Amino acid sequence: MTKFTITRSAGLWLLPILFALFTLNAAGDTLSFAAVSLPSFNPAFPPPPGTNSASHTETDNGATNSAAANLATGMLGVLNAGNNVTTPGVYATFAQLGDTITATSTASGLSGLNLGVNISLDSTTSFSDSSGNFSFLWVYMFTPGTFDQSQFTLLPNVLVSRGYLLGNGTDTGIADALFAANNVAVDGVFGDGKNTIPLQIPFDTVGSNFQIELVLGSEELVNGIGSPTWSADFLDPLNVSLSAPAGVTLTSASGLLPGTVGAVPEPSTVCRWRHP
Repeated sequence: MTKFTITRSAGLWLLPILFALFTLNAAGDTLSFAAVSLPSFNPAFPPPPGTNSASHTETDNGATNSAAANLATGMLGVLNAGNNVTTPGVYATFAQLGDTITATSTASGLSGLNLGVNISLDSTTSFSDSSGNFSFLWVYMFTPGTFDQSQFTLLPNVLVSRGYLLGNGTDTGIADALFAANNVAVDGVFGDGKNTIPLQIPFDTVGSNFQIELVLGSEELVNGIGSPTWSADFLDPLNVSLSAPAGVTLTSASGLLPGTVGAVPEPSTVCRWRHP
């Protein structure tokens, strides 16, 4: 859970909307990752070699939050909850995962074919004042490169962006501003309970090599007036997998993301003697 300072002006809460405040930057040649962000927890990025999952839980000013991400299962989960919280601030928690994908076809090519992005989620949310909360999911696809916050706002890098409001929080004004600042439109609203978000993305749009990144987040604005209680529970969790038409293989840098396979190692160049 990350707590930001907010100010009140002309009856509106002004939230710092640059995603730089809470995104996790990658460096070097990072090709896949799973990461979470909460208050005093800002994990080293990129994660250590072989680290394909991340999780963390902590309590701050009466708000107890959790976040988890697992690349091998395509899982994202967050809990943003507080009980009679009086300390003003924006209480937020985020989970992210990303992978670099190469699509190959046994046919003449990928033209006219679609990449399937299959998302399932099951959430439970409750608020003493729903106007203080919004929860969301972003799905991005980028040109190949390094996972970095600049890709969210540099339009040449963005191939596809999809955004969804989740749960029953109603702070859509700030949500809209946050979406706009990160080059993603609100494409759908999904309330509590079990939901599926099936996406069909033409390969003509993403090409044969791209990066996919998903961000699950929840934010609660506490103004210090009253003692709000809230719970945005997305720990059921959310799951994502990729699918492609027959004859198309999706190879991932991790070799783990559901629906993908790992790259075939190059043939060994080591000579081996054989007895006659």
